[in-house]
Amino acid sequence: GCVSVNTFLKVLKEPSKVEASEELREVLAGDDSGCVILTVRADKADICKVGTTLRVQNAHVAMIKGYMRLTVDKWAVIKAADAEGEVKTVKEDKNISSVQYTLE
Repeated sequence: GCVSVNTFLKVLKEPSKVEASEELREVLAGDDSGCVILTVRADKADICKVGTTLRVQNAHVAMIKGYMRLTVDKWAVIKAADAEGEVKTVKEDKNISSVQYTLE
C-alpha cells in the first residue's frame, strides 16, 4: 500500500502547471536531506511561496514516468509551518525527482 509521508519542506521554486492537467501544480521543495517535486492541487498552490517552509502531512510518493513525486492529494494536509518547523538549509544538489528509476 501507500506509505504516508509527514515532513517539513522549504519551497525552492514557484509552482508550475502540470502538462495535461488544469488541477495540478508542481513545486520544487526540500530539506537538509535533499529536494523533491511536490504535486499539489491548484487551490493549495498559493501557499507555496519561495522560501516558505511547508508542513506536509499524509502525502504519498507517486512514480510518474519513472520519476518520483510527493503527491499532496485531497486526503493530505499542506500548510505553512510555524517557526519551530522551519527548514533552514536545503540540500539542493540532491533532487530525488530528477533521477529516473527503471523498474526491473
